[in-house]
Amino acid sequence: MQKITNLDAPFISLIILFLVAPFYMHPNIGGLGLAVPFNIAVWLVSVFFSCFTLIYRFRQGSIQYNPAFLYCLIFPVILIISGLFSNIPQAEIWFFRQLYILGGFVFLFALLQTQLKSGKIDYLLYILFLASVLHALIGIAQITDISILHKWIPFDGNHLPIGVFQQINVEASFLTSGFIIGLYLISRPSFSGIPVWIKGGMVIGSALLVFVIVSSGSRMGLLSLIVATILMLSSRHKQLSKHKKFITVLGAVAISHR
Repeated sequence: MQKITNLDAPFISLIILFLVAPFYMHPNIGGLGLAVPFNIAVWLVSVFFSCFTLIYRFRQGSIQYNPAFLYCLIFPVILIISGLFSNIPQAEIWFFRQLYILGGFVFLFALLQTQLKSGKIDYLLYILFLASVLHALIGIAQITDISILHKWIPFDGNHLPIGVFQQINVEASFLTSGFIIGLYLISRPSFSGIPVWIKGGMVIGSALLVFVIVSSGSRMGLLSLIVATILMLSSRHKQLSKHKKFITVLGAVAISHR
């Protein structure tokens, strides 16, 4: 059996984090943060990934550091300082929220240590796109209120696509990220070499993502979709122009439900 090296374990954990952990569903017994069932699974894998990657790099003496990365600390520092000077009705909840923010910073720092090659990065992005489409399918099941699935996925009674996250804005924002990732993948050199059936799946998947985002009624999700799409099309115009026919088909199918 081949020994796991070169951060293969973190790479596998990232696949699990995106494609498996978020879909752990259990009735919410109430509460916030780690009291929400799917958060437990996501944070468990995230912590493993961060710890394994950082310990591995530390032992190898190859921790990568970029002074510009310090700018990423501005956001959590501002939130923590502002919280100290505001009324904190429940100190415990505030404390754990700060840990979540710092945990995200540590995760990002660990992610930068993986130094994945472009091929693996593309692979992970396809995994993320697939995960977002699966979330969209859950949202469609919630919109159509498929009774047979009531024991497996959460429903809110108003036929809204709350997703596994059970929050409209979070669901819409994640699906928007998936749609933009799909656009980015089209601009990548590797896109020309993927099978036709995957390209077709991306068209259908993108249509499902847009459908659920619009159906959610989330103004945050819709605004993010419009702004992010404009930015992606403008910033990757040269690369995307090589696939004009595909982009046209994707756009037509994505908005056809309107």
